[in-house]
Amino acid sequence: MDKTTLKALICDDSAEFGVNLASYLNQYNIYAYTRKNDESIIINSIIKDAPDLVITNLTLKNSDAIELIIKVRSILHK
Repeated sequence: MDKTTLKALICDDSAEFGVNLASYLNQYNIYAYTRKNDESIIINSIIKDAPDLVITNLTLKNSDAIELIIKVRSILHK
C-alpha cells in the first residue's frame, strides 16, 4: 500500500454488505477492510490499524456513532 492509498474501516454486521462495499472502494484505490458493528471492536481497530476513514451506522450494538467519536478522540489525544 503506497502513501496515496486511503485506508477505510467498514463497520457492519452484514458480511455481504461489507465485502461488497470493500470491493467497490478497492476500485478507487481505497484499501478497505471490515469489522463487526460493535463499539469495542471498532475502537480497537481504529487504534491498531489507524484507518483514514470509518464507515459505520449511526447506531452500534452497544453505543452510537457520537459516543464512538467522543471515546476515540479521548483515547487518541492521550
